[in-house]
Amino acid sequence: YYSSGLDWTFNTQTITDFPALFKAIPQQKEYAAYIDSHWHELIERYKPSVLWADIGSPAAYDPIPMIADYYNAVPDGVVNDRHKFTVTATGFGTIIPHDITTPEYKVLDTITQKKWETCRGIGLSFGYNQTENINEFLSVNDLIDGFVDIVSKNGNLLLNVGPKADGSIPEGQLLRLHGLGDWLKINGEAIYSSRPFTVSSAKTATGGRVRFTKKETALYVFLLDEPEDDNVTIKDFKILKGKKIILLDGKIPVTYAAEGADAKIKLPSKRNPSATYVFKVF
Repeated sequence: YYSSGLDWTFNTQTITDFPALFKAIPQQKEYAAYIDSHWHELIERYKPSVLWADIGSPAAYDPIPMIADYYNAVPDGVVNDRHKFTVTATGFGTIIPHDITTPEYKVLDTITQKKWETCRGIGLSFGYNQTENINEFLSVNDLIDGFVDIVSKNGNLLLNVGPKADGSIPEGQLLRLHGLGDWLKINGEAIYSSRPFTVSSAKTATGGRVRFTKKETALYVFLLDEPEDDNVTIKDFKILKGKKIILLDGKIPVTYAAEGADAKIKLPSKRNPSATYVFKVF
């Protein structure tokens, strides 16, 4: 991460709203040369796998030559979409070629082949905010559900953590990180190295949210909402005859049956509680 639009160490202008953020970007040629030297130092010293810019850059700065130097130094490197902004009638856009888009506090509606990465904080702030109420943090369940939703649509989650001045992570944030980590220890197989299925989502007969991922010959089914009972019907979803299903937590076999265009799955009556149950179909 590099803030190419603002050098926060030296910025003295008060930023009260979103438009003021971009008005505060220094426009001097000296500042353009300053950030260019920073970029090249980062590339030459560290050869980062991702060149993640933020808040655009001065009008006088053309990042294209720097990005070309980056690709020459790191041929498989990744560049995000925030190196240069342009203002249009519908909002902000980018005029710089990029590898990934970075919606902020947003999730795309459908699967897209263009790589994307949602960036957000655990709460409403980037960095530590001592006035932030813990009720403004995502719950563990919401963090897991949002993460699964993003992955099912071919996206990444870039989750910001705001440590205190002494480097410690606030307890409320730590609790949520541990919750996500504990869930991934059990269900990470359905996340890591996975790809989107032909569709990202479905519904149960009772309106519960369902998401999918796939990997090699396996399909993974996520129930984002607590089932009302042990029998779950997934609408407009068929499981081929002869396939096996297990609940990833405990590798417990699960029975299923076709009901017209739907699939009826019977959950194990003895199962560990989970924010999101994950089934493997193989």
